[in-house]
Amino acid sequence: MFLKKVNFDFGKLPKELYLKQLPFYNTKELKFRKNIVFITGDNGAGKTTLIEGLAYGFNLNKYGGSKNFIFNVNEKPKISNFMNITKSISTPKDAFFFRSDTFFNLENELNKYELNEHSNELKRQYSGEKSFKDQSHGEGFITFFKNRIRKNGLYFFDEPETALSFDNQILFLFLLKQFENDDNQIFIITHSPVLLSYPNAQIINLSNNGIDELDYEETEQFVNLKKFLNNYKSYQKEINDFK
Repeated sequence: MFLKKVNFDFGKLPKELYLKQLPFYNTKELKFRKNIVFITGDNGAGKTTLIEGLAYGFNLNKYGGSKNFIFNVNEKPKISNFMNITKSISTPKDAFFFRSDTFFNLENELNKYELNEHSNELKRQYSGEKSFKDQSHGEGFITFFKNRIRKNGLYFFDEPETALSFDNQILFLFLLKQFENDDNQIFIITHSPVLLSYPNAQIINLSNNGIDELDYEETEQFVNLKKFLNNYKSYQKEINDFK
């Protein structure tokens, strides 16, 4: 593992800074035990804030990209001022921060390169034989994961499931196993009960109670999906009766 733990020190946190309202404000230490780490929790719980700080600790831009392939000005996340990251002795050979909300900035950046043999090879490393603009949203995501993830790397994925069909989420699980076998460490923000089912992963949940480590069947995503599927007709009735 390249990223072993993070310690928080919010002692000098300005009163007005929004970080005071996030679950990890009262957390001193967060350890990472697995090569596949899921970070989950409700909207606004601070998942992206946390992963931006972790990625920035390895010189990755908060807006996404790699160390040398930056989508925007390399702005320092506010939370990184209050984080102390413990790294392993070995360093990753590759690193990338995938953000679903800025994914198509990647196509724009690739198009900035002049069309020559080098630039075409660079594009193939990301999108294969077809440009991202010639693929659907979900196809582009899957193509990226199939082509861009390498060996001995550190990767951060923010909601990779957003454009993926159910079948492609299952496919992503198999890709994830391949990534793990290639000695990568991957941090994944997700709301997907499918992705969270990945075996033997570490699941970190952010909530009003702070930071907890959960088993898959303890997650809100699993519990709520199971409840919905077992009672979907009652939900349909409530919707029909709603005025």
